[in-house]
Amino acid sequence: MHFDVILSINDAGAYGAINALEAAGIPPDAVVIVSVDAEAKARRLIRDGQYLRGSIEVVGPESGAGPSVHAAIKLMAGGTVPETILLPPGEVVTRETLQPDG
Repeated sequence: MHFDVILSINDAGAYGAINALEAAGIPPDAVVIVSVDAEAKARRLIRDGQYLRGSIEVVGPESGAGPSVHAAIKLMAGGTVPETILLPPGEVVTRETLQPDG
């Protein structure tokens, strides 16, 4: 089986894919992996060019707190809330965005 791109729903899934690719002897430049979370480990892998090319940073607590609290208040008051609450997207972290300026 041949993979060109792997899209992972989180960094943890990307780490598993990286372990499998390493075990199979597939080099980092043969596959592009993109994930979600932008954890410290993922940022290091991106910076080092180890399979992971980018990760989407999840919304920080300050951005997600407002909609979450408002939804909880509505529910406690007996109101209804939408099944999905949209939050603003975070930054896309790539090797270029991790490079020091200058």
